[in-house]
Amino acid sequence: MAYRNDVALITRRRFVLGGLGCGAVAWVGGCRRSLRAEYDVIIIGSGFAGIFLAKATAALGLHTLVLEAGGWAASGGAKQLSVQNTGAVSYPVNAMRMVAVGGTSNHWTGVVTRLSPDDFAMSTLYGIDVDWPVTYDQLRPWYCKAEAALSVVGRAPVSGQPERSCAYPTQKEASVSPVLDDQGERVAFFSPAKSVRNGPLRLVDAEVGELRRHSHGTLLEDHRAVKLMTSDGKRIDKVMVRGSDGVEQALTARAFVVAAGVFESAGLLLRSTSKFFPAGLGNGSGHVGRHLNVHPTRGLRWADTSIQKSITGPSHRTLHFTKGLRTKRLSGCHLQLDSHSSTRWVIQPEMEPHADNRVTAVADGLSVQLQHTVRDQATLKAGRLLLERYKGALKIPVDASEVKGWRGHPAGTVRMAKDAADGAVDHQGKVFGVDNLYVSGACTFPTAGTANPTSTVVALSLRMAEHLGKKLVV
Repeated sequence: MAYRNDVALITRRRFVLGGLGCGAVAWVGGCRRSLRAEYDVIIIGSGFAGIFLAKATAALGLHTLVLEAGGWAASGGAKQLSVQNTGAVSYPVNAMRMVAVGGTSNHWTGVVTRLSPDDFAMSTLYGIDVDWPVTYDQLRPWYCKAEAALSVVGRAPVSGQPERSCAYPTQKEASVSPVLDDQGERVAFFSPAKSVRNGPLRLVDAEVGELRRHSHGTLLEDHRAVKLMTSDGKRIDKVMVRGSDGVEQALTARAFVVAAGVFESAGLLLRSTSKFFPAGLGNGSGHVGRHLNVHPTRGLRWADTSIQKSITGPSHRTLHFTKGLRTKRLSGCHLQLDSHSSTRWVIQPEMEPHADNRVTAVADGLSVQLQHTVRDQATLKAGRLLLERYKGALKIPVDASEVKGWRGHPAGTVRMAKDAADGAVDHQGKVFGVDNLYVSGACTFPTAGTANPTSTVVALSLRMAEHLGKKLVV
């Protein structure tokens, strides 16, 4: 048995004898679909970055193939990454990622927030980290398109949130934020916007099917990309893929996009060595795999109290303190009050995208080295002091238990930059030095900010689709 999905099987012998020419046939998502001798675009990964990009390129008339290493999560086809945590801090990679059709949308909570304009210019404004090679204003129209694609509802921005050029559909649930004053100034809280299509959006519910039904779209699940190959050091000729039965085959395209997640994307580039790229693709300056940063959480949890009588809505967030922390050369940090079966008062700081926080490829998987820098530790301390300062105003009891954990928001490892000396890809996501290789996803973020990454991931993917259309559509 070679390929398995929810409908059909094809034997290894039948596929191998067919080869990968125009006559080769595979069962793809339950549809008998011939594999082409060459695609216009091959996208590696079927999560938020890959599927929205694929839908857009297929709509432009580009023959698009999406490769997915996992199967269908609902049928038990999700896989885990082989990961070793070798740093001082252990990040639960497999709890935060999902190798399956639809990627991490399968367990996404549906919170959608934009990065702020300041997040794109950290070096210029605060003298820390690096600037993005794109600005908030350049990404603004793509945020609007991403939010529409994600079925987002929300409210008008409050102080500290970025201005908007397009309105959300209004959230129907009531929301009354907590009242908090900071040295005579009212702290502006907001309820984060959310994806609301039958609960949080799941790509397998609609978008994956739309791609599979499109005449220019194909999904090939249970096939892991193992290496990108070049014969001249200028362009990628083919990607080697390995099926669930261990059989390897080559697939060719005019353009390739790696959209396999923060950890997997870096690993694939690092494994794609050749005489032209002995350290891996895009890694001439040694940036691939580096600058990993995630969102830790710290705070307090307590049983229901009178606070739930004065506020409504499940979550209230503020960016009120972020600029002040950054001005002190600390990292940004949002404070959040969650009101569910128990109440939480937590901070979510960004981490410093330090070069020593990294992903490396090892023989049987990936090694993740992560630690809190001196700045991270100072930011966590400052954030905890803010929580303590306003604990009384929020009626938090003295016996509240400590909250310590992580958000599923990894970023970095294949960061974009103005030139190859400072990163791996340019402002369009194209790998420096390779004409037809791109990377999409949060792995390209130079900094993570304090926002959830999904809307920025989709915005960049839709922007990339327009670029590929201009480049490939004849």
